[in-house]
Amino acid sequence: LYDLEHDAFDEDLELYLGLLDNVGGPFLEMGAGSGRLLAPIAAAGYAVTGLDTSRPMLDRARGRLKQEGLAKQVTLFEGQMADAASAPGGPFGLIAFSLNALMHLDAPESQRAALKAAREAMKPDGI
Repeated sequence: LYDLEHDAFDEDLELYLGLLDNVGGPFLEMGAGSGRLLAPIAAAGYAVTGLDTSRPMLDRARGRLKQEGLAKQVTLFEGQMADAASAPGGPFGLIAFSLNALMHLDAPESQRAALKAAREAMKPDGI
């Protein structure tokens, strides 16, 4: 059902690609889900890591990436957003909490921990 609702949404893709053009990669998506952003950003030539707590969503992303011939360009990491500092592929030029991913964390302290971990995973000039 997630893909039925969100998969066609691409209005944020140009924003992320533009930011990557300016700051450079690699790209880390927090709450990567089924790979809605991972595939087109990898197809644009950037190194990409997708972090998600849901193994079934990461399995869907893995299938999408394999189908599109992008599996080798993307690293999938199962973990909490607060684990971003240990996500492989960093430090990252751009880290995104797309489609309100930060709001999946219902406690302010969890949101702060995710933001802190994102900052730790980022390049000094990252966004």
